[in-house]
Amino acid sequence: QTVSFTMTFTNVVKVVIARQRPAVHYNSNYASRLSESEQNLSFFSGHAAFAFAFASAAGSLASLRGYRHAPWVWAVGLSIAAFTSYARIGADAHYTTDVLVGGAVGAGIGSLMPRWLHKRTTVQNTERTKTPSWQPMFAPVPYEGAVLGVNGGF
Repeated sequence: QTVSFTMTFTNVVKVVIARQRPAVHYNSNYASRLSESEQNLSFFSGHAAFAFAFASAAGSLASLRGYRHAPWVWAVGLSIAAFTSYARIGADAHYTTDVLVGGAVGAGIGSLMPRWLHKRTTVQNTERTKTPSWQPMFAPVPYEGAVLGVNGGF
């Protein structure tokens, strides 16, 4: 839910702002790989927004549910999101401001939406079942395809 909302919002802003990518502006090698429709979609970074929304939502849910490994979820998720964002600047796909705003939007939505949609719970060993329970997750992402995953516990 968080990622779908974040990516929909991101793509609407990208089309409305229509900022030229740095690779196109400076005519770097990356510009030749961009289709004409992607050349003016720099502000703000969808990769940064996606990565920070995913990491923040996972961390928020882990914290809300009282998981003992919640700090690890936060640390690993935010590290991957930061690296993803940095790589977008290094690839000449985005300016630093594109990545900073994308990260802020993703982190904001990723932190707030789970708190809005889910209540705080605590995990007790007596509540856990010995049988694993899994369910598929599917979230459409506009212009990008879909996010497919598995949700469950053991």
